[in-house]
Amino acid sequence: MNRLRTLFTEDRISQELLESTSKYIIYSTSSIYLVFHFIVSLFYPRIFSPKLWICTFIFLVTFIGTLLILRYTYVPAQVFWLVGVSLTILSAFFLFNRVEILFLFAVLPFMTISTIGLSGTIIVEILILCLTLILPGTGWFSTLPAGYPFAIIFVCIFAGVFGWGISNNLNSAIENASFHYFEARKRLQETREHRAEISRMLKEQNQFNYQLKQMTRMLEQARSKAEEAREDRDRFAMAVSHELRSPLNFIIGFSDLMVNAPETYAPLDEWPPGLYDDSQEIYKSSKHLLDLINDILDMGKMDARQMPLFRERVDPKIL
Repeated sequence: MNRLRTLFTEDRISQELLESTSKYIIYSTSSIYLVFHFIVSLFYPRIFSPKLWICTFIFLVTFIGTLLILRYTYVPAQVFWLVGVSLTILSAFFLFNRVEILFLFAVLPFMTISTIGLSGTIIVEILILCLTLILPGTGWFSTLPAGYPFAIIFVCIFAGVFGWGISNNLNSAIENASFHYFEARKRLQETREHRAEISRMLKEQNQFNYQLKQMTRMLEQARSKAEEAREDRDRFAMAVSHELRSPLNFIIGFSDLMVNAPETYAPLDEWPPGLYDDSQEIYKSSKHLLDLINDILDMGKMDARQMPLFRERVDPKIL
């Protein structure tokens, strides 16, 4: 698809180049003719007026018609231009009866080689050859002196070859320039595509960075809330532990007294059955609960990095 688009673009630009060249030739030829018309009409009115106006009318019709046709199609416009110029030359020859006018046919192949190409120039050369060799036998060019047909043919061929030599180098230069131009456009298009891709990637990266910042901010908020929750938990655990230790110490104290010194209250034989065993269970459970509370307090100190450390000698065998 890209290849077809490139070929279409190349054909379109080549067509525009040919149309531009054709317009330059038409405008320059018309300007030269109009300047010639006004000069000879001004300085030589007895020779050229009013017959020259017939040629000028034919040429102006050719000029306007070619420009109108050139808006829609190229080759018919060039054919119309060449036919109109040929009619202008022939009308001037018939009106003024000057053989030198026919040498203006040499302009046709010189213009054709630049607008239509070598094939169109060969066709124009063949038509001029037929016009100068065949038509004199019909009586139309009976006044043409001997040797002039070959001179006209030679001049036209020389003009065609000379124009081909000039245009060939020019066309080669244009082809090279066109090739480099399209290559530059191709590279420019690739550069634009890469730049668009880079812009898209940068945009996505900016979006990812924004999302990352948002997630980082949310993570910091969550971590801050988690730290606050942990601090609240530690404070709650410390407060609860301290609040529990005070009544628990009383329970442990009294249960310790009942277990280790039961005579304080009454002789053991006078105790109700099972009370001493229950006191032992209360003492053991209270000690176990106190150990759990102390572990919670130690964990809180460890989290706060306030846990005191003491060196002691320990026998590994005991452990």
